[in-house]
Amino acid sequence: LQPNVDTRQKQLAAWCSLVLSFCRLHKQSSMTVMEAQESPLFNNVKLQRKLPVESIQIVLEELRKK
Repeated sequence: LQPNVDTRQKQLAAWCSLVLSFCRLHKQSSMTVMEAQESPLFNNVKLQRKLPVESIQIVLEELRKK
């Protein structure tokens, strides 16, 4: 996640929107950090890239606040 506060807020809003769309599509109402780590939402196997656990926690916490 971005260190700049304004950019970070926009990034978190984008992540929240993406997570909600993903969950609606997959008819999923909850997600643990462990599940999120393995989900294609946060883990791109093809590119061998994934969002760090700390960032996943921040995104999920942001969603919980809403």
